[in-house]
Amino acid sequence: MPDAEALARRLEEVETALAHQEQTIADLDRVVLDQWKRIDELSRRVGMLTDQLREAESRLGRFAPPEPPPPHY
Repeated sequence: MPDAEALARRLEEVETALAHQEQTIADLDRVVLDQWKRIDELSRRVGMLTDQLREAESRLGRFAPPEPPPPHY
C-alpha cells in the first residue's frame, strides 16, 4: 500500500504542476496577443507618419527654394 500512496502523491504533484503550467501558458498567450496588437497599431502609425512626412517634404520642395549648401563647402 505505501507504494500506491506514494504513486498517488506523485500523480497529484504532477497534476498540480501541469495545472500551473497551463495557467502560465494561458497568461503568456494573452501577453503575446496584446503585444502583437500593439505592434500592429504602432506599425500602422509609423506608416501614417511616414506618409505625412513624405507629403510635407514634397510640399516644401515645391514651394521653398533649395537650401544653400553649408558654409564649409
